[in-house]
Amino acid sequence: MLPFAKRPWAKHVAATVIAVTLIAAVCVPIVLHQRKALDIPIVVGIVLLLLAIVPPNIVVLRQRRQEDQAKPGTPQPRIYATRSAGR
Repeated sequence: MLPFAKRPWAKHVAATVIAVTLIAAVCVPIVLHQRKALDIPIVVGIVLLLLAIVPPNIVVLRQRRQEDQAKPGTPQPRIYATRSAGR
C-alpha cells in the first residue's frame, strides 16, 4: 500500500501518476529511437519502471474508502440464505 492511500485525493493522484507514467513510457523510447540511443537495457529499465509504478497505483484506484463501505446507500455483498445443516 502506498502512503496516503486513504486520503480523499489519493485516487486523483494515482490516476495522474498512471497517466503520466504511460505517456512517458511511450515518449521516451520514441525520442531515444530518433537519436539512435535506444538499447535493450533501456527498454528493460522502462518496463521495470512501469512494473514498479503502475500496479500499486491501480490498487489505490480499486480500493474503497472506509466511509464508502459504511454508508447505508452503498451496495454491500449479497449473502444468500442457506438451509441449516440440521435439516
